[in-house]
Amino acid sequence: ATIGGGVVLDPAPPRRRAKPWAPGLSAAARLALLVEEAGGDGLAEASLPVRLGLPVQACADAVARDGSYARVGGRLFQANFLASSVQRLEALLVTYHAEHPLEEWVPVAWLRSALAFGEPLVQESLLRAVAGGRVEQGAAGVCQHGWKPALSATAEEHKVWLLSRLETSGGEPPSVSELRSERSGNDPVPLLRILERAGLVTQVEPDRYYATDVVGNMVRRLQAGMTRGQAHSPAELRELLGMSRKYLIPFLEYCDRQRVTERVEHGRVLGR
Repeated sequence: ATIGGGVVLDPAPPRRRAKPWAPGLSAAARLALLVEEAGGDGLAEASLPVRLGLPVQACADAVARDGSYARVGGRLFQANFLASSVQRLEALLVTYHAEHPLEEWVPVAWLRSALAFGEPLVQESLLRAVAGGRVEQGAAGVCQHGWKPALSATAEEHKVWLLSRLETSGGEPPSVSELRSERSGNDPVPLLRILERAGLVTQVEPDRYYATDVVGNMVRRLQAGMTRGQAHSPAELRELLGMSRKYLIPFLEYCDRQRVTERVEHGRVLGR
């Protein structure tokens, strides 16, 4: 004898649903609730036959009959949610530029984290913002259309000081943290990036920049003093360049990355 029973409304609900669904909902009503609940992650279309308990074609028809859904990368979103996500993206760029006036680009990773959407919606929002002409995208990130870093008179003076400081320090420049302490805690990284984009400084290691002319001279000395096909030990190269090991090893690793040198068992050889 059957002593109890029920109707499965959703076989795969989220772990914490705000409140149970009312009984007797139509497939269209349940679909609307599922898409709303998915929010920025979107609802996978492939899951609809299981979630709605309908054949594949019936699910496709239910989506097609309702014009309030947007399809992105095989996932369903509320159309107005997608439109608002584009607006939110643009607002985040305004905020970032206001807080980082010296930065040319907004990192996409930061934008993705700030939006807190699934990757398909982030990419679609970015594509729509770029297509609308309000956002520009480059290799280093995104920005508002026409955005350019603006240097105040103080920042310009600080930039000039940074370049001079690195040029005069030669092959043993101060670290970023040391530069920061020398300028009363002002963060030099945004200005160093501007100088780097202009080709005036080169980042040799994560916390240390060199004047580009200095790096070029050091590379030329290294190439002139090394014998092709012969491995040179760090001690030999330290004597050749006249710098301490603290600066030598990171510089040699930089040269390896640039294929000026190649690390072998007994030291370095000139790159091929």
